[in-house]
Amino acid sequence: MNIIFRKTNPRQRVRGNKTMGRIALVVIFLCLAAINYAATAVLPYTGIYTAYYQGLLFLGTVWSAILLVAIGYKQGWARVILIVFLLGFVAVQLVFLPDVIQRYPNFWENCLRIVLLHWVAHIGAAIYLLVSVDIRWLLRGGINE
Repeated sequence: MNIIFRKTNPRQRVRGNKTMGRIALVVIFLCLAAINYAATAVLPYTGIYTAYYQGLLFLGTVWSAILLVAIGYKQGWARVILIVFLLGFVAVQLVFLPDVIQRYPNFWENCLRIVLLHWVAHIGAAIYLLVSVDIRWLLRGGINE
């Protein structure tokens, strides 16, 4: 019973590292920009939605950069918006996928791996932003400001 109500020692808390948080933000941006560039290989398969999809990829890269910079400047709201944005981008791509697979049977062999990698990168970045101690510590500011 004593274990449940025991107060934790402040020295035993897990602390993040601000430098690792900043490095993680740069790595997340580079990965998202690279996978968005790789997703341009899917453009010939999107048919009449080519310009729309290309615009989504460009805007996705720009807004992820803007929100990651805002996270670097300790704006906590930017982290929440970026998580919703990344997961929403995957949902928007799910709208295109059935039409593309129905019209192009060779899509399975050529570009499906890129689309799956694109989804994994966006979902992975969202999960990392959600659970990372370093990002939360960077947003908090820490003791030694």
